Amino acid sequence: MECISDLRLTDGGNYDNLGLEPVWKAAKYILVSDGGSTFDAEPDRSLIWRLSRYTDILNNQVSALRRRWLISNFIEKVLEGTYWGFGSRVRSYEQDLNRGYPEQLVDDVISEGRTDLDAFSEAEAAVLENHGYMLADVAVNKHLPCLIAKPSAPLAVPHLEWMEEKKVKSSLRRSHKRIFPLGRW
Repeated sequence: MECISDLRLTDGGNYDNLGLEPVWKAAKYILVSDGGSTFDAEPDRSLIWRLSRYTDILNNQVSALRRRWLISNFIEKVLEGTYWGFGSRVRSYEQDLNRGYPEQLVDDVISEGRTDLDAFSEAEAAVLENHGYMLADVAVNKHLPCLIAKPSAPLAVPHLEWMEEKKVKSSLRRSHKRIFPLGRW
């Protein structure tokens, strides 16, 4: 045990937030599900907050650059695949406009959720899982229909009880905040 007492682990996203490095040269199709948080303007709070924000800005720029590289490679047909992110909307894939969470709910509530290593509530986990399933379904159907067995069965979201907008708004209204400074215990 002593040999690993000073071992420090971190999220792989510190280096490659989209997990592309191990697969982009070898995989035929690349499916990217970006669980990174959205980056919004925020008012200044303090010197300590500002220093942390500078790091966030740098990290956001690196992620944005990698996303632009990936998507431009899809467009130029250098790579085959698709991308969907935490703040994406089903409508952005121009398919079945009656599916998915309403755009305003995605923008104001779902995309504002925490993406740290803190534990998720049952509501947070269910809504994120639903949102991810729906986005993956429309993204693959639009950009890689060759991966879909025909005829394709309609997608069944895993947590139908968490599709109701008022319930989601109410349950996730404070999802973007941590309950305790060091997380939930």
